[in-house]
This record gives sequence, C-alpha cells and structure tokens, in this order.
Amino acid sequence: MIQVKFSKRITHFLGRNGYGKCTGIELHKTSYNPEADGTKQGGTVWFTPYTSKGQPARCEFSVPIEDIPEIIKNLKFYVDNEEI
Repeated sequence: MIQVKFSKRITHFLGRNGYGKCTGIELHKTSYNPEADGTKQGGTVWFTPYTSKGQPARCEFSVPIEDIPEIIKNLKFYVDNEEI
C-alpha cells in the first residue's frame, strides 16, 4: 500500500454520500482479479481517496495493471501541457 498526500491543494471526490474533500490517495495492488467465472485475471491497482480527516473515503476504483503505463503516459501529457 502506498499513500500519496497532496502537497498544497485540497481536491474533491464523489463518493456514495456525496462530495468530500480529498487530501491524497492510497494505492493498493492486488496480485489477481477473480472473475465471476472463477478464472484469475491479471492484477489491479486500487485507488482510494483520503478525506480531510485523514481517513480513507468510502469510494474507490481499480485499474488493470497492464493499463497503468497508458494512464501514466496520459497523466504526463497533462503535466507537460498545463495550458490544456
């Protein structure tokens, strides 16, 4: 598990109880993702926002490990092109 705390700003997340203040995220890797048919697919990374109270929010999503490089590439594009 990895926690990333935002350095300067507070953002927001939309969870099951509405909007909350987000002060960082937690990343958690699973080694496989069991499918409904019982097969084991590749691993995933779960993203969980952290609230302004320093607690994990009741909100999360997962990304397949094999798609992480594409996400990193696109995030880098936003960092490199701030005017967008």
